[in-house]
Amino acid sequence: AVNETSQPAPGSVGDTLLVNGVNRAHVLLSGLASPSAASYRVYRSAAADSGFDLRADLPETRYEDPEAYAESASWYYMVRAADACGNEESE
Repeated sequence: AVNETSQPAPGSVGDTLLVNGVNRAHVLLSGLASPSAASYRVYRSAAADSGFDLRADLPETRYEDPEAYAESASWYYMVRAADACGNEESE
């Protein structure tokens, strides 16, 4: 048995994140890796320092944002690892 209510938050995704444009239509985030991560939460904003909205909460180590590349806008992404209880990495 695992006491999931007292598990520490996972570590930072850090320098493992790769961002690529796919066919000038999609943005692909890949290479996510964090110790003890049960899921990854992907946030997106039009500003670098505020206004991040949750786009996805996924168990995979990649995320594709359809049509983000084609919108001709600058997007900022923040990815945080979460443990089995939903605790995110600390800032």
